Amino acid sequence: MHFLKAICDSLFFYTQSALAASTIVSLRSSAVLYYDEVAYLLCDGFSINNGYYSIYPNIGGTFNSTKDIHDRKKNPISFRFGIRRKLRQLFDSIAIEVDGLANTNGFIDTYKDVEENSVNETFLPGN
Repeated sequence: MHFLKAICDSLFFYTQSALAASTIVSLRSSAVLYYDEVAYLLCDGFSINNGYYSIYPNIGGTFNSTKDIHDRKKNPISFRFGIRRKLRQLFDSIAIEVDGLANTNGFIDTYKDVEENSVNETFLPGN
């Protein structure tokens, strides 16, 4: 879980005098356990609310009776994400700096011909 390492390293950077490196390793291990448990709870049908956001499972479609078997195509499973008060309160501290406008024109940056094993060369239809 690379993202957890990056988050814990960031925490260590901002709190160097307050946290020992061993504490960060322990924190990372605890965070992995936390997210694993969150995943298991979500898969068991429970919702998660940690004050910053909430996540809850959603089963789409309809069932004709209580004896219907779950059909993954007819009843897809998804997860909904909602922002909670603690995260919403942080919005006021967000500063946005516009560096410029993005290019909205589409283009092909790289073309790979897998049959000819070539990159960015001339394309010949039917070759």
